[in-house]
Amino acid sequence: MQSMSSPPSLLPPNRPVSSRWRTVLLRAFLPIAALIALPGLAIGALIWWRNSKTWDYRERWSGTWVLAIVGLVVYGVITWVVHPLPSLLYTLFIGRQESFLVAGLRDVGEMWLLHLCFAPACALVLEGLHPLTRRVSRLSRYRVPRRGKAGSVSPSHPPASSLSLVPAPPPSTSDTLSPPPLSSLQPSSVSQLPLFQPPPTEPLGISLGGDLYEWLRGGQLCLPIEEMWRHGTVVGEPGSGKTMTLMRLATIAVRYGMQVIFLDLKGSKQTATQFVAAMHMLSVGRIAVYPQQAYDGWRGDANALYNRLMAMIDPGTHPYYRRITSALVSLAVHAPGGPPRSSQEFLARLDEKWLKYAYAGKVHWYAQRKIKKLSEHIYDTSLTYDGFFDGVAGGLDGAFAYEDADAVYVGLDGDALKEQAVSMARYLLEDAAHYAKHRKAPGVRTLCIIDEFGALGISNVAGLYEHMREAGLSMWASAQSYQGLGPERGNVLAASSIKILHLRSRPRRHRTVTTDSQHSDPVAANLLDRDCTAEAPNTK
Repeated sequence: MQSMSSPPSLLPPNRPVSSRWRTVLLRAFLPIAALIALPGLAIGALIWWRNSKTWDYRERWSGTWVLAIVGLVVYGVITWVVHPLPSLLYTLFIGRQESFLVAGLRDVGEMWLLHLCFAPACALVLEGLHPLTRRVSRLSRYRVPRRGKAGSVSPSHPPASSLSLVPAPPPSTSDTLSPPPLSSLQPSSVSQLPLFQPPPTEPLGISLGGDLYEWLRGGQLCLPIEEMWRHGTVVGEPGSGKTMTLMRLATIAVRYGMQVIFLDLKGSKQTATQFVAAMHMLSVGRIAVYPQQAYDGWRGDANALYNRLMAMIDPGTHPYYRRITSALVSLAVHAPGGPPRSSQEFLARLDEKWLKYAYAGKVHWYAQRKIKKLSEHIYDTSLTYDGFFDGVAGGLDGAFAYEDADAVYVGLDGDALKEQAVSMARYLLEDAAHYAKHRKAPGVRTLCIIDEFGALGISNVAGLYEHMREAGLSMWASAQSYQGLGPERGNVLAASSIKILHLRSRPRRHRTVTTDSQHSDPVAANLLDRDCTAEAPNTK
């Protein structure tokens, strides 16, 4: 086995020749500059220090170069037209009419004032002789080989360990694009790895500036795989490219071997088509799309089903009715014989006769006591779930769940489902939490993207995010504005490691419409001046 560290050198470190020359030139430059342009040198040193400590150092140094050129041009014009230096030296040494000290101080002050034009140039000289700016050495980016395309990597590329962690059935001879078996996903031994292996990175976009030096590869901003394992937030108004950023995050996650769950509360067919096309291009074997495929929402034990069914209830429901619903759902899912495995079975249990029959016997005396108290509320409470399951029309009685696919897209059309869309999203999000903690295979990392997160109106976001992170599931919330993140928006941002804000290149034109006849725009002119009732005129 090769040694992982080279032996220390016995020779003393040699200082580069260029560094020694810079030190000599700096020691010569400082006294000369202090003599002829002390204020300009001080201002230049301030510019030098300030530019080297900012994240946008490229723009600042570009501006300093422009100011240095302008200052030299101005100094040259003044020297050519006025000739101040000869007159200053003549007054100081020959034609002085005052004492040498007074004339010297006055003339030196005038010379220093003139040489303020050299301040930007002094900053450039100081940076050249003693660099303080932490410049970025942009490296070429490395790609993770596509699933099933490992043979396409060139021999010169360092062999990266497999990042495809989503388990799949063993590949058959007829299907060469299926994911590798779980045994092939184990990392190779240490002896087979090269001495130095750069981490693979995937670009999010072109870098225009900033201080994320470690994320720059070949002029592009790349998200490391460790950052994709944390939570994030994307905010942007319509038309700013927010959906494309979410799509790019999904493809990056697939490149890193992560499972992707995309919950789209807008239910856009265009987004669904783009998602499926991107997953096919990345050779993802198992892709599931809702509502084209019905989801199996009845996996797990009785407590898991109880949590999902209660997550559908609006958080604004009165505590009294919420307690009644909680007691009824608990009786239905914890009934003897096991929890329900379909919506029809669950709805059938929301009946007083069924509950009395299921909990017959003295051993269930406590449940019988609860049924007696709930008897007058069972019918009204069951209507809530009747309306929901009628609206989704078997959408939770399918055959696939999160563990059955490598990429899952769930489109919930708010226009078609109306009230059911938000309840369905809460149900699926609660099921995602159960999947991440109890049903997900060990070692699998999952990225869950939720577009229009604020519509969920969920509470205890901090606890949800923490449980998701511990279970290996990273949440990325998206909204059109800060307020669109919902009532828990502060906790959402606090729990997010990365926050992406989209800004429009052209701000919208805001048009003013007043409530009098002097409208700024001819929109229904004088409409608000009319009387709205027969009793009194319109009050503006």
